[in-house]
Amino acid sequence: MLNKQNSNDYIAVLQSEKISSGSADNSANNSALLAEHNSLSERLSQQEAQLRQVQTEKASLQVAVDDLTKDKIQLENRVKVSGHVTIKVKCTIKTGTKIVMYIKGENICKKLGI
Repeated sequence: MLNKQNSNDYIAVLQSEKISSGSADNSANNSALLAEHNSLSERLSQQEAQLRQVQTEKASLQVAVDDLTKDKIQLENRVKVSGHVTIKVKCTIKTGTKIVMYIKGENICKKLGI
């Protein structure tokens, strides 16, 4: 038969085993959370790098569009349209993107007041 002292010792041993087991579970859980955190941090870094690249390309495209707009305005200023004319402008910008722009003569006339 267990006396009170033996019973208390037995309970203390069980609690100690439970604490150690819980510690191992927490350690495994912490390791899993740390691995997930590192994975998410890496994905975030990659997405930030992609965002910077897209923003750089966007800026480059905006410069190309601005250049095309200037060229279009110069063409509009030089063109005297009789009838219906469509001007096709093609270019390749620094990123390798090809742009084709069609400028209809009648729209040029309206804008220029011809």
